[in-house]
Amino acid sequence: MTFSPCRSHGLGGGGVTGSGGIDRPANTTPPPSPRPGRRPSTNGSNRLRGLLTQIHPHLERVLGPRIQHPAVLMLLERFGSPAQIRKAGRRRLITLIRPKALRMAERLVEDIFTALDEQTVVVPGTDAAALIVPSLAGSLQAVLDQRKLLAARIEEQLGQPPSFQGPDVHARHRRQDRSPHPHRRR
Repeated sequence: MTFSPCRSHGLGGGGVTGSGGIDRPANTTPPPSPRPGRRPSTNGSNRLRGLLTQIHPHLERVLGPRIQHPAVLMLLERFGSPAQIRKAGRRRLITLIRPKALRMAERLVEDIFTALDEQTVVVPGTDAAALIVPSLAGSLQAVLDQRKLLAARIEEQLGQPPSFQGPDVHARHRRQDRSPHPHRRR
């Protein structure tokens, strides 16, 4: 790459000429290449967490770290807004998520209602977000299900992976024996 003036904007020294001779601003980078199997779920998680942060930050603090858990996704898919979650009630939420989260169902629901009680202001746009959250949660669940299915198929085709033997602790000693030691006579 060579540095040259940005001809398109008439600015001097602000562009980088690539291999095709096309000028682009010096501070731009090409978009990152997606990593297979990770990017769709990360994007979905980030979108969902960002939306929750905008409408109810306290609820996001509770659900955010567990956003990819099947119980949390099922809850958000069924009840997309804090008002809908509150209206459903504790018992209904516990019975809904208990099959997906046996041990954490009651604790999670208590944390959710504590977070709902902490925020007293209704943010404008919460009703609109209630339409978007369930679809984002469903999309993220679909991506995670697809990842599990592909992992199972790959494992099935490859068979059992070889067991991990651990590092070769003797390799270090063999290397040291080959290298001359400053205090050792030969």
